[in-house]
Amino acid sequence: MARTGSKATARVLVSCRVKPGVSKEREGITAVTNEFVDVNVTDRAVNDSANKGLLTIIARAVGMPKTDLTLMQGEHSREKVVAISIRTRGSKEEKVAFVRSVLLGNIMDTKDPKPFTPSTDGHKLPKTIKDDYEAHR
Repeated sequence: MARTGSKATARVLVSCRVKPGVSKEREGITAVTNEFVDVNVTDRAVNDSANKGLLTIIARAVGMPKTDLTLMQGEHSREKVVAISIRTRGSKEEKVAFVRSVLLGNIMDTKDPKPFTPSTDGHKLPKTIKDDYEAHR
């Protein structure tokens, strides 16, 4: 078990519901609930395009390279599970809270859609994780 101060890698699993083939203005994270993260992607569900679009949106939201994300389940389904490998200080619970907070901060306003730009501003993140996150970006 990793100590709180060490930079251990943890995989945070994120359940997603994907809506493929939306317009560019509607692309992004539309909701974060206890069960799912709802994500609209412009790519159609053909030749793995929507899966790649999902990973791109999640990676941009959490500020990590796509290589740190893996599609674990749902390759041919709208319900998918994405694993995010996070290497920062802090407990696994803090890392889960961090991912949830960042995803919540990136929910697009469906009434006034704007281009997708990731943000951590205004969210309470554990200091060690936020410092590592900002240094990683």
